[in-house]
Amino acid sequence: PIANKVLAVFELEPQNSKTARVLSYIFMYNKLKPFYDIFYSSFQDDYRYFAGLYLIYRLLISLPYFLPSKIITHFIMELILILFLALHAIVQPYNKKQHNKIDALLLSNLVLVNGLTCANAVTVQTTNMFWKVEYAALAQIAFISIPM
Repeated sequence: PIANKVLAVFELEPQNSKTARVLSYIFMYNKLKPFYDIFYSSFQDDYRYFAGLYLIYRLLISLPYFLPSKIITHFIMELILILFLALHAIVQPYNKKQHNKIDALLLSNLVLVNGLTCANAVTVQTTNMFWKVEYAALAQIAFISIPM
């Protein structure tokens, strides 16, 4: 896929150009095409890059941990998770509807768990006990164990 995009940008055909043949050889697209097809087969053709987005998601989720305040960290993480959930719910990158629903349910479960963590952080830090932290912790354990 990368080789084809690079060749398309420069309007090169692998059969007609030496540069295109070299680029095809460097990326080994023809040899690795069966591997790419198996790896990306669960995604729609236009959204095959979503397989790599999960790595970027993990990177973006880990960035708020470098902030000094725990409450700000949890709220920024909640916003990031809601953006991921909205992106997947709108785009629906998988071929099968069932996979899209499962992915949306897992991401919404993650949003709920992090939302309870945000509420617990606010409750503990402000001493305004508007809810029981123990019950929230039990709800978190229940939500965490659902995917298992």
